[in-house]
Parts: sequence; structure tokens; C-alpha cells
Amino acid sequence: LPNRRLAHDRIEVSIAHVKRGGTKLAVLFLDLDNFKNVNDTLGHEWGDKLLLQVANRLVAMVREEDTVARLGGDEFLILVAAIASEEMVIELVKRLLRCFAAPFNVDGNDLFITASIGVAFFPNDGDNPGILTKHADIAMYQAKARGKNSYCLFTSDLSERISFLRELESNLRQAVINREFTVFYQP
Repeated sequence: LPNRRLAHDRIEVSIAHVKRGGTKLAVLFLDLDNFKNVNDTLGHEWGDKLLLQVANRLVAMVREEDTVARLGGDEFLILVAAIASEEMVIELVKRLLRCFAAPFNVDGNDLFITASIGVAFFPNDGDNPGILTKHADIAMYQAKARGKNSYCLFTSDLSERISFLRELESNLRQAVINREFTVFYQP
């Protein structure tokens, strides 16, 4: 599969085509749920075999003009090019989630794994590969927070919430360093 760099290049090319054709495109950020458990309990060799089967299943689910890329670890990016409607992408996402219902057979053993998917659309959610990937990633983490094995569409509210939480964490860490907390005991 293409890596992050090639995926971003393909997104750039697709953006140029979309601008000329008046259609949209979608970037899907897919992360396997609890994949670390496979590596930790069965070993990295089994994890690698599972990733290969996941990649093959994902490629089989998309159109020829779409791109499935592996960003690293258990993270995949799917570029859905030249779409007529967002509903088409939502149907694809639902099919992708359903394709994980069937077990993956690794060395004669059935493994069950699910995925969480975040979706960002061009031009609404970003105008370059980096922003679209980031926003799809933010939406994917929201899908995980909702209980995994689901999907989430990016909204600006998600980005604002992430920024707020990042700022809150930074402020709390600084307050600890500056000894700005006082502990009271209330029986």
C-alpha cells in the first residue's frame, strides 16, 4: 500500500481534479480497535499477517480510482475521489465497518477485530492533504470515544473541543509546576 507521503500526493492530485470537475472528495482515517492486544498476546508476526489481510479487505471494498494507504502501525487512510454526494461516502463507511464483522483467519485461527473511522470532506473540512488528514484523524478519535467500531464525520466543533482540551491540559500542567493548587481536607 502507499505510505503517508504517497497518500498525501494522491490527495493533492485529487484536489486538483475536484477543483476542475466540481465534485468533492473524502479522506477516511481508519484505526483498528484494540490491535495492540493482537501484537501483545499473539506476537508481531500474527499482527503483520492480520494487517495484510485488513489491507486486502479494504482494497476490495473501494473503487479502482480510490486509494488505500497505510500510514503506520494499524492506521489506514482511504481517499475516496470524485464523489457526487456525502451520502455515498457514508454508505461506503458503513460497508467498511460491516466488512470487519467476518473474522480474519491467521494461521488457521479466527481473529476478530473492529475499526473506528473518521471522515473529512474537501472542500468543507480542509483544503490540503495535511489538514484533511488531521481532521479525519480528529473525527476517528471521536468515533473511538463513542465506543469504537463506529464512524464520525468531522465538524468544526470537534476541532474546537480538541483545542480546548489541549489548552486545558497545558494550563493544568503549568499550574502544577507553579504550585498553584492548594489541597484541602474535608472530612
